[in-house]
Amino acid sequence: PLAYGKRLYVGRVNPAAFVNQRLMGLNAHTGVNIDLAHALLNCTVGLLMIEGIGFGRGLGALDLNKDRIEANLHILDPDSLNKSQRNAILLAFKTMKKRKVLEVSDELEQADRQNLDDLIIEYFALPANREQIYDALRALVEVRHAVEV
Repeated sequence: PLAYGKRLYVGRVNPAAFVNQRLMGLNAHTGVNIDLAHALLNCTVGLLMIEGIGFGRGLGALDLNKDRIEANLHILDPDSLNKSQRNAILLAFKTMKKRKVLEVSDELEQADRQNLDDLIIEYFALPANREQIYDALRALVEVRHAVEV
């Protein structure tokens, strides 16, 4: 979505489809494992990066645009993972895909999300723990929703 509200996620349509002006399509480069990239974009670190490049538009909407995403959206490097780590991340994300996406505050309380994020933190040797990452995302989302203009 170009304007996130209380839920933060990167969706996927399969098979590929046309999108309207409220959605933005992402195309993978040749050789990219799309399933793994989708999981990495939807881990909390990925969502934190999305929240960080947007700006509050008022009424709690996170506004993004194509140019901003092209210039600033990064994901964790999947090439730094071994096959076993990739498979573990994909399995953890598969569990999450079976349920509805919740509002950020509720999403961060889900055991399946915490499991995925713990794998991400371990496999990428991130210098922050899960609660620090969650606190950062909660803070950004709260600031965006505090502006009601």
